[in-house]
Amino acid sequence: MPVKPDMRTSRRRVCIVRSSDFAVVKELFESDTRVEFIASTVNPAAGYLLYVRAGVLLAQPFDPRSRELSGDVVPVARSVYQFGTGAADFSVSERGVIAYQSFVSRTHLAWVDRAGREVGTIGPANVNVKAARLSPDGKWAAAGLYDLENAGQDLRIFDVKTNAGRRLSANPALRDAAVWSPDSKKIAFLFAARDEASGIRWRGLGELDAEEETPAADFQIPLDWSPDGSFLAFMNVGLPRSASEQQSDISLIDLAQGKKIVPLLNSRFHESWGAFSPDGRWFAFTSNESGANEVYVQAFRGGETPGLTGPRYPASKGGASAIRWRRDGRELYFLNGAGVVQAVPVKLGRQPEFGPPETLFTVSTEARAAIHSLPGFDVSADGSRFVVPVVSGAESPSIVVIQNWEGLLPPGRPH
Repeated sequence: MPVKPDMRTSRRRVCIVRSSDFAVVKELFESDTRVEFIASTVNPAAGYLLYVRAGVLLAQPFDPRSRELSGDVVPVARSVYQFGTGAADFSVSERGVIAYQSFVSRTHLAWVDRAGREVGTIGPANVNVKAARLSPDGKWAAAGLYDLENAGQDLRIFDVKTNAGRRLSANPALRDAAVWSPDSKKIAFLFAARDEASGIRWRGLGELDAEEETPAADFQIPLDWSPDGSFLAFMNVGLPRSASEQQSDISLIDLAQGKKIVPLLNSRFHESWGAFSPDGRWFAFTSNESGANEVYVQAFRGGETPGLTGPRYPASKGGASAIRWRRDGRELYFLNGAGVVQAVPVKLGRQPEFGPPETLFTVSTEARAAIHSLPGFDVSADGSRFVVPVVSGAESPSIVVIQNWEGLLPPGRPH
């Protein structure tokens, strides 16, 4: 039974469709997540629709013969992980067994040195966070912390010196993938909320500052803000896909020309993770044109007709994501395919020259997989310290299996 998303908002509707042409026969209700049908062991002719809302696994009595809902929705389990895309960590069997993964808050943000030794923290412990971005002035860190009730990340900003933090906006929504303006006064981010258009938004740091929207386009994940403040780069797909599916492209939002969207990298390859060099003359990005996602650097032309010019220069070997520059442009950082942070010496001139990559440290697989979000890290202006996710909680998530789960429900099972 499919969940049909409304592309204009984050609302999802559970529908009955005809198998021959997938035409909608009947709409049943709204759901935050995917839905699974499980037959009743008491009355096999009837059953339930299972889905997750605000971290609670719910069962809605449903008669597949009449296609009618009946009775009240009842809770089955709590603290079940879900995400704003409709994903949820539960499954059912034909014999009426339910399995789900318990949600556990177990990561935090840490300062580490170039050897990966923890030298400080940012924000609270035992949360679920996967990445942070440092403001250009070095005073703030922005991070998307997972909120189980709202099924997604919401941005917090932390004072790097005092470690004090607050929610960026009092209005709950999915806000993630923060990118700072060059003057450190605004943040751009991925936005999604019920009954509101999804896309990139930006706003100032004040609690009452309004959120500005970007023009409607494909799915948008902000990547970087140009040093002169004129362009905001974004990609439209997070991870590489097979050749038969959609590949990612990188585009610009031209802030000097009425938020006009300008394609920057648009090919049959998967291009992502763009980052402007600190002098604004170069653009680093990843492409899988060689068969693996690798870093390339190409000259950037701004002005009224922005674009990339000249040859592209390879800067990595062994997979790459989450590109960062040192503030003086003399070093380039990225995660390789094994989750290892690597540093590549760079000499920028008429063409970039790269030294051999230096292996720094590994971001743990568990920390990189803490939540459904893009992996990442950030680096201090001088390249001496990094902000990474670290596993802090001793408790790990577990798979919970429930047998004879209907026996736990109150009276009023389907007939």
